[in-house]
Amino acid sequence: MPMGCCFCRTLYGWDILITVAISHDTTFYYMVLSPIQRLDEVLKIMNPPHDHEATTFRRVDITNILKTSFEFTDKEANEISNQMPQILDKLTKDEYITFDLDRYNRDNEKFGGAAFKYYIITFDGELFNQAGGYRQKFIDEAEEKVNQERQMERMESNAVLLVVWTRRLAFATVIAVLLLISWELVKHYCLRWH
Repeated sequence: MPMGCCFCRTLYGWDILITVAISHDTTFYYMVLSPIQRLDEVLKIMNPPHDHEATTFRRVDITNILKTSFEFTDKEANEISNQMPQILDKLTKDEYITFDLDRYNRDNEKFGGAAFKYYIITFDGELFNQAGGYRQKFIDEAEEKVNQERQMERMESNAVLLVVWTRRLAFATVIAVLLLISWELVKHYCLRWH
């Protein structure tokens, strides 16, 4: 099965587009999810819109949701599942999810040390997810960077204009002083005799 690969630029950064040709007339395209997309997808799974109460998730729960979801191909689900420890660590470090110690301790007592690690979304995580997640944060940071660059350009332009107008004012002042001195000389020497 022939397979090709190219990079395409997206809002999230560089993504990889893999082309798989099954036969001469059938070609499938598979988009490798960027790290930002993987983080957002796991955060969305942990924050279902219909739940009013926080739900705890084990790593395997999230993996099963990914694999049974119609939104992801098997390759995309596997891709996210393979990086699940790193994704959960990142979300925990950013304080969007937290380790559910109470559930862990209950299961540990109940099953005698064979407890799973449970994660629960924090309030900040819910707000962050509703605001668009990492993708929106990336876009906002890019827009902020562009705005800062534009502001720096405006400040530099204003500084150049200030220098130009200061020079013009200084030149005009010198001309005015020379004219005033000339007038005083004319008054003193020429007009005094008449």
